[in-house]
Parts: sequence; structure tokens; C-alpha cells
Amino acid sequence: MPEWLRRLAGREQQSAGRQSLSSGANGRVRVGARVSGSAPGMTEAMISLQGVTKAYETDAGPFWALKGIDLEIYPGEFVAVVGKSGSGKSTLINVFTGIDHPTGGEVVVAQTRIRQLDEGQMAEWRGRQMGIVFQFFQLLPTLTIVENVMLPMDLCDVYEPGQRQERAMHLLDQMDMAELAGMFPASVSGGHQQRAAIARALANDPPILVADEPTGNLDSRTADGVFQLFGSLVADGKTILMVTHDDEMAARVPRILTLADGMIVNEVLQPSAAVAQEMMHKMPVSEYGTGLPFAVDGHGGRGTLPPVQSVP
Repeated sequence: MPEWLRRLAGREQQSAGRQSLSSGANGRVRVGARVSGSAPGMTEAMISLQGVTKAYETDAGPFWALKGIDLEIYPGEFVAVVGKSGSGKSTLINVFTGIDHPTGGEVVVAQTRIRQLDEGQMAEWRGRQMGIVFQFFQLLPTLTIVENVMLPMDLCDVYEPGQRQERAMHLLDQMDMAELAGMFPASVSGGHQQRAAIARALANDPPILVADEPTGNLDSRTADGVFQLFGSLVADGKTILMVTHDDEMAARVPRILTLADGMIVNEVLQPSAAVAQEMMHKMPVSEYGTGLPFAVDGHGGRGTLPPVQSVP
């Protein structure tokens, strides 16, 4: 059992009057109500939201997009957020990435109370602590693909100037996009733009990766490669939160949060998926500290991970 799952189980057992972990269908584990704060000796949460609300003013009065969100995500977790359109998924991402401000509650990310940061501090903090994959890419049209990937390094002064293009090309190669590095975004497909956006999110080697529908515009083969890349990044210690409408993709993630009407209405832990996440530790690691996105077979080609057995 991975460390983060043991922590969640321990917190459940220590909380009086709370529902303990129990096995569900397909080897899944459902979790009862959660409390904020880590028990003594436990790792501090990488992302912590306490009583977070968000209201938008409309002609009919305030519309509450988030209603009292309590959430903790620990270092090295891979979390999927699912829910229908309008459930609050994008608002949740915008709040803890600092793109939008909550109406109420406390947001602490990477031990930083982000509401205390001004606009300039927020931009610098976000550039170093988070890689964000937007649903609609947000690539700059006047820059080439490789220049888009290099941009976060230039803005945050990360890596030596002479190393930035090399790292950008390495990331594009991981996305099977090295041959398109010199092209402009408008000249490549939507799937290629999505892969470039993922490479750009990884440019500064941030501890947190936030992905809004990262595989929504990809074919199944490329989507599977991106998912395996995410798994290898988690094995390297990164924390990933992924919003997705793809039920099959979400089912491969160790922890799933379901949002509805601005609230977390369900949470599922999947031990079998956690085992798969642990297996990513066995994958090779490149000189940049990024695990390879595909397993390699004995002939130097791309293979598949061995099947994962369900665990109780």
C-alpha cells in the first residue's frame, strides 16, 4: 500500500465517530467524511482547501459555484476529479491555482497561503510550483512550439539559458513532437497542441501538475502514453490533479473525487490503481528526472506494463 493511502487510512481510524475505510465493488474503497489537518508525524498536505466557497454575481443574485469545499491532497498523490459540466470542476482548479480568488475559506498550496500573495508574487509562485495544462491549450500563436515550451523557463529564470532549448526538445520528444518543434500552433492539430501544452506544463519541473481534460483531444494511443507519463511523474514524487470526463481514464487513477453542484459528493480510493501507481517506480528515469512515458520491451520498442492484479 503506498504511503498516501496509508495516511488516509490512518486519518480515518483516528477520527472518532467517522466512517472507516471499507471495501466496495471492484476492490474500491469508499471514504467517509474527512477532517482538515494532518495527524502528528504525518506529511503535510501539498494542497489544502478548508471551507472554500466561490460565488459569482448574476442578475438573479449570487451563483455559488463552490459550496464549502474541504479537501487535502498529499505529495505524490494522483487524483482525478469528475463531474458533469457546471459541477464546479474548473472553478475548483482556478481557486487553488490562484487564477481566481475564493469568496470564502482558506487555500494553502505547497505550504503557501496563496490569498496573501499579490498579483506579481502569485505569477512567480505559480510558475515555479505548478504546471497547468489548460483545456484549450493556451499556446501563444506567435511563438513556435519549442518556444512555447521554453517560455516558462524564460519567465521564471529556471535552468541555464543554454539548457532551456535542450530541455524543451527533450519534453517534446517525450510527447512524440520533436519533429514539430519549429512549427507554429496553428499549423498543427489539436492533439499536437495538447501534447505541446503538457510539455510546457512540465518545463519548470514543478512539484504539482494540474490538468484540465488533458487527453480530451488525443487519440487513444497517445492518451494512454500521456497517462503513463503522468504515472511515472507521480512515481518521481509529483502531485497530479486531473479533471476528466473520461470514465475509463478516471478508473485508472488511485483516488477519484466526484463534484456536483459545487460540492464533493463522493470520494473513492482504488487500491488496484494504487498498485499500478507503485509499479511506475520501476520505470527508467531520464537525466531530467522524468520517468519515460512508456514501458520498453526487449527489442527497444514500446511495450506495455504487466497486468495488475486486484487487491482486497
